[in-house]
Amino acid sequence: MKNIVYNENMKAEKTKRKSRGDDYVNNKVFSAAVVEYVQAVQDDKAAGREPRQITNYIGECFMKIANGLSRSPNFMNCTYRDWEKIGRAHV
Repeated sequence: MKNIVYNENMKAEKTKRKSRGDDYVNNKVFSAAVVEYVQAVQDDKAAGREPRQITNYIGECFMKIANGLSRSPNFMNCTYRDWEKIGRAHV
């Protein structure tokens, strides 16, 4: 029902979904990557090794999520949105 718009003749027409932007993160793939990383870190700790760093994919997903949230209506009028808030979200 969400994608239905009525035209001038009151006939229902489906609207196209908005394209997923550059900041889109596939939840299933991201969750699987995080679960795999957490298991690897737990294995490293159990073996007495230093925990490994996050993968590039997980880091890129964090960047995309932070950039997407910085454009939310809550932060739309902030002038220092780009560097300071996004930088804090990455930490």
